[in-house]
Amino acid sequence: MSYPLAFIDVETTGGSIDSRVLEIGIIRVENNRVVDTFETMLDPLGYVPPIITEITGITNDDIEHAPQFEQAVPRLLEILDGTIFTAHNVSFDYGFMKREFAKQHNLFAPPLLCTVKLSRRLFPQYSKHSLEAIIERHQIPVSARHRALADAEAMWQFYQLMLHEFDLDTVEQAMMAQLKRQEPAFRLLR
Repeated sequence: MSYPLAFIDVETTGGSIDSRVLEIGIIRVENNRVVDTFETMLDPLGYVPPIITEITGITNDDIEHAPQFEQAVPRLLEILDGTIFTAHNVSFDYGFMKREFAKQHNLFAPPLLCTVKLSRRLFPQYSKHSLEAIIERHQIPVSARHRALADAEAMWQFYQLMLHEFDLDTVEQAMMAQLKRQEPAFRLLR
């Protein structure tokens, strides 16, 4: 894919609309090479619920001196500039990022690419397409599940695996099938 991809994962304080971003991990890929990475904890302006600590391992002590989202905005805009926002279940990660950017009065509307949808399209023989299932099925090594940068790294490894298992045209067609539905946003990249 000739357009830069940003493999993104966010950890949050929960799944509701009132929840906040707790951690962000981003891997920027250009010409199928990692050119930049970004990882930060964020102060969610509240506490980390015990269930989130149980899932992610992130504690209130971990975020005690973390920056707030607004402090990360310049770096986020830099690393995401001109990329296709790529995430596993992209609507979840994008929804949280869009709300956080909106609180800072920043319009955030990149083209979106979902690795769940790529998995379903390219591996229809499997019934499960969660990140956990993909990691297990393809034996992708992951340093810390449910941590933002480690999960972004797992998506990047899955993308590389797709490029090894399928020809480039097949992978690009699967990607374009998603991007064409977002034609106005995708047009901004050209």
